[in-house]
Amino acid sequence: MANGKDGSEIIFSDTVTNVYSVDTLTGAIIGQYKGFTGVATALATFIPFENDSTAHLVTVAMDRCLRVHEMTKTRKLLHKVYLKQRMTAVVVGEYTPAEIAEDEEDGVVSNKKKRAEGGEGDDDENDDDLWESMGKLEDKKSKKRKLAKE
Repeated sequence: MANGKDGSEIIFSDTVTNVYSVDTLTGAIIGQYKGFTGVATALATFIPFENDSTAHLVTVAMDRCLRVHEMTKTRKLLHKVYLKQRMTAVVVGEYTPAEIAEDEEDGVVSNKKKRAEGGEGDDDENDDDLWESMGKLEDKKSKKRKLAKE
């Protein structure tokens, strides 16, 4: 079972391949989610972005697939991904877009960004110094080889 997009909706699966959405106020079935070939073992709902009002249903099933459905009247299957193992739970985290760094706002590009674009940063000199400061490893000779040579 999972909560729907509002407090008056519950989504549940049965022991076969059915996943339904039910209105808790009237007890009527709102709709059925299609595309399952195995029993849905876990359900979770989420709203992808703050500005987007379309909620999504994420499910994992015994057929080793993760599915993402729209929670609209069409209940359209958006994504289906095959997983190598049978999952028994699904956890949906909150998505937060990355914030722009202060140096990038001012027009200054960081060393990481320069290297990604093909430029060189100041780290190349530091890398050379690091490699030069490391000692060389010598080959270890076994006792049997030493005795055989003598």
